[in-house]
Amino acid sequence: MIEVINKSGISCPEVEIKKLLSFSISELGLAPDCELTLTFIDDAEMEKLHIQWMNLPGSTDVMSFPMDELKPNDQTPGILGDIVISPRYAELNAKKAGHSTEHEIKILAAHGLLHLLGYDHQKLEEENKIINYSCCCNGYFLNSDIIFVLYPCSHFIHEKCLNNDMIKNN
Repeated sequence: MIEVINKSGISCPEVEIKKLLSFSISELGLAPDCELTLTFIDDAEMEKLHIQWMNLPGSTDVMSFPMDELKPNDQTPGILGDIVISPRYAELNAKKAGHSTEHEIKILAAHGLLHLLGYDHQKLEEENKIINYSCCCNGYFLNSDIIFVLYPCSHFIHEKCLNNDMIKNN
C-alpha cells in the first residue's frame, strides 16, 4: 500500500507520485503489497528532520527513513519506510536544473525510494544503480523519448535519448 500525504500547503502531483512509486516497486521486483508513505512537508519541518537525523543545518529536498531493509527482487511483504519531500526545495532544484517542479518531485520520489532500499551516494556502484534506475522510471512518466538521468550527489540533470519499448508501451 502506498500512501501519499501533503502537509506542505503547496499543490503537489500526488496521484502521479503514487503511480510512479507503484510502477517503481513493480520494476524493482518488490512485493506489490509493500507499505510506503511519502509525505510532502514544509521547510520548517524538513529542517527539523534534517538537523535531528543528519545533524546538518537547514532544509533539504528529500529524506528517506527505511523500515524493514528490503532489497530489490525481495518478494517479502513488508514496510519499505517513509519518504519526505520539501516541494519548495524541489522548486529551487527544478529552477537550477531547468525543468518543471513536478518533474523534480518525481526524481526526488524515485531517489527516496532507492534510499529506502539501501542505495546511497557513498559508493560509485550504488550511485550508478540510482542513475540507471532514475533514468528508466522518470522516462516512463515523461511519456517521451527523452529521459533524464539523475546524478544524485550533484543534482545535475542531463538529457539522454532512449529508444526503449518497455518504457513506451507501459
